[in-house]
Amino acid sequence: KYDTSEKGQKRYKKYVESERGEITRRVISVNYNSKKRGRSEKITTDDLSSILEANKKLLGFLSCSYCSINVEETYEIDHDIPLSKEGSNEPTNLIVSCAECNNKKHTLTAAEFREKRKKQLILTTETHTI
Repeated sequence: KYDTSEKGQKRYKKYVESERGEITRRVISVNYNSKKRGRSEKITTDDLSSILEANKKLLGFLSCSYCSINVEETYEIDHDIPLSKEGSNEPTNLIVSCAECNNKKHTLTAAEFREKRKKQLILTTETHTI
């Protein structure tokens, strides 16, 4: 039963806005999307906390695994191998990304998307050479 008192609502709001509450919300979302695709594996808040900590160690802040921008407030959890390509919800298949890269990646694997980005950067550089 939920505590619907004013005090209970304040406590709930404080939790939802906390880092732990944000992680819990994202875990629920990842597990829900996985279940929609008929997958049974689930991640835990500890799994996601470990993924975020490992990412932060790379550059000293939470960064997109593709373009390296700071995503402290706006990160998304992406699948290295998409669920649509038989990827899993295992922690080893989950990475941090920005919304733009995650949307552009669509159903590519992380390796395919990095290769695509690399080719686009080369083409952009070649067209702007003096």
